[in-house]
Amino acid sequence: MPALGFVRRIVPDAIRERYVLKVGIAIASVILVTAAIGGYMYLETSSELRSDASHQLTASAESQTVSMEDWTNNIQSTTSSLAESATVMGGNQVAISNHLQGELNAGRLPPSATAVHYLNLSSGAFEASTRSDYQGSNMTAVGVPWKQTANEWSTWKIALTEPYTVPGNDTNAMAVMAPVPPENDYAIVMTVSLDQRIEKIPRPMEDGEVAVVDGDGTILLSHDTSAIGSQNMGDDGVNSIAVKKALSGVTGFTEMKMDGEQTAIGYAPVSTTNWSVLVQAPSSSVFSVQSLVSQNLLIMLAVAVLGLGMIGATIGRNTARDLRRLATRAESIRDGDFETQVESGRDDEIGRLYHSIADLRDSLHESIEDAEEARR
Repeated sequence: MPALGFVRRIVPDAIRERYVLKVGIAIASVILVTAAIGGYMYLETSSELRSDASHQLTASAESQTVSMEDWTNNIQSTTSSLAESATVMGGNQVAISNHLQGELNAGRLPPSATAVHYLNLSSGAFEASTRSDYQGSNMTAVGVPWKQTANEWSTWKIALTEPYTVPGNDTNAMAVMAPVPPENDYAIVMTVSLDQRIEKIPRPMEDGEVAVVDGDGTILLSHDTSAIGSQNMGDDGVNSIAVKKALSGVTGFTEMKMDGEQTAIGYAPVSTTNWSVLVQAPSSSVFSVQSLVSQNLLIMLAVAVLGLGMIGATIGRNTARDLRRLATRAESIRDGDFETQVESGRDDEIGRLYHSIADLRDSLHESIEDAEEARR
């Protein structure tokens, strides 16, 4: 065949004349091809699994933003509706107190709502409230954590306070404030439990969490309830690249060091507020499937390569040894040593070749003896 002839011409004699070298090169070529294909599969599979995991976190963040938008719209619209109701605008404290209590008892308020107050903004007095201990008191006496927000409230638009710890029970809450028209001298303040809200949000995985961060870098909601009200990263301002991107309207995925641990983060903006949603978990957990599959692929590849190497080394070495031994025996027979032993314990083609050479030796020996006998 022309191709085979071409190969023979370009292959050095040192290789063509040595069986073990040819076998070794063939096995090495197979190993290299196997390693190349396995390496490509490893890289492709690893990349695909990593991409899938990051997309899942990003999709989860987008899903949670929709949930947060619905929740913020609900608590704000509910507070605004109460403030604009005929009963509240009528100004009768008893009627307002009964109306607010009735709405709370009837379950017509958001599930996370814990109390509703009718607040005199000028005096700071609670002229009506669903909490009897607030009724007739004022912000200073009660010591509400959102007093400063109420005192500085000048936009006369619905407002959300910073998260705070409820005195006495160490739970986290937030207040929603809506002015009572037309004079805006009063406000309806509805407090909502952040702990109750976060319980409704599923974790992305067992050791993962969802966090909501505002435009100042303050954590508003988190499965780590002890972190609510603290800075998401650093001591002040927005220091997280994920929060910065989300606040700029970008949805995506990133990894960064948080509390000394590499963390995978999916982020998305909450369009109705200046908040961002972070869905985060340790990178080791997020990419655990990728790591496991990649590790198994590497093990399979290593086993295949080592197996090929061992097979090549065993078969090639044994076959080359037997052929060299047979060549030596054949040269002895050629030189007239018919006592040379030609034996092999193999049952394959090499073993049959040994037997054929032995038969040839015996036949040649007999022929020579017959010729010598005839000359006598």
